[in-house]
Amino acid sequence: MLPVVFHLLTSSTVASSLTHSSSPTSPPPKPNSSPLPPSPSLHGGGGTSIFPAPSSPPPASASSAIVSTSPLTYVVQIPKNQIYRIPPPENAHLAEHYRTHVASLRHQRAPCLKFLSRFFLIFAAVAVPLLIAALVLYLLVRPASPTLRVHHLAAKKTQFDVSASIANPSNAMGYLLDGGGAAVLAYQGKSVAKGEPPHFYLKAKESKTFRLEMHGVGKAADRERIRGSKETVELRLTVDVPVRLGVWGLRLWEMKMNMDCEIMMKSLGKKARVASQDCKTKVET
Repeated sequence: MLPVVFHLLTSSTVASSLTHSSSPTSPPPKPNSSPLPPSPSLHGGGGTSIFPAPSSPPPASASSAIVSTSPLTYVVQIPKNQIYRIPPPENAHLAEHYRTHVASLRHQRAPCLKFLSRFFLIFAAVAVPLLIAALVLYLLVRPASPTLRVHHLAAKKTQFDVSASIANPSNAMGYLLDGGGAAVLAYQGKSVAKGEPPHFYLKAKESKTFRLEMHGVGKAADRERIRGSKETVELRLTVDVPVRLGVWGLRLWEMKMNMDCEIMMKSLGKKARVASQDCKTKVET
């Protein structure tokens, strides 16, 4: 609430000031000096009263009026929400200029936004179906690298015989071993025998046993030391072979498969036995 102060003069003050200014100066009225008539009795029928009769007030004159110059103050409270103000006209010009400027900036950015929106729409329309198809294919095929396991390894005079098996854990992917790779048997970092992997097709969820005939290479003394050892011998078998993937009867591109086994042999004679092994298989382009 905002107070508003008004200073007003009363009508009697204004009239008195006007009368005083317009009428000539006159002498003051003489006082009533006549004595009060005596009253012989307090009550009476026909007698006069002992109380004096009230005298009439003197006539009012313009000169006897009291002139008051003090104003009257009135406080009026007005609510804020009822106070209105008209904004200056330059505010409308500034607002119009701002709207025009913002509209021009939006128009300049519109081509870039349209291009980006179209690009993302096209990208999403192409990428999303491909991702869904790849996910469905992966869930159906479940591709996995084959696993190798060595069952027997025997050392002869000039060669080594290796009996191993390979298993394919994939749901719908097969591996075609084209042959032409190489198998190497090493002892203490030196190659002691080499051979060629077999050629066959390994279906999904299939396991096959194969035999490797590896001919001795390098120094004959190293082979004799391995064959005549009665202690545990550590050997390393590495098989590198090209493979072609197959899914639902379709032959895909050719890749390389590497099988690496670290084998601990208890003996390499007639009673040869595999004590432990650690085989890893990796398929890569």
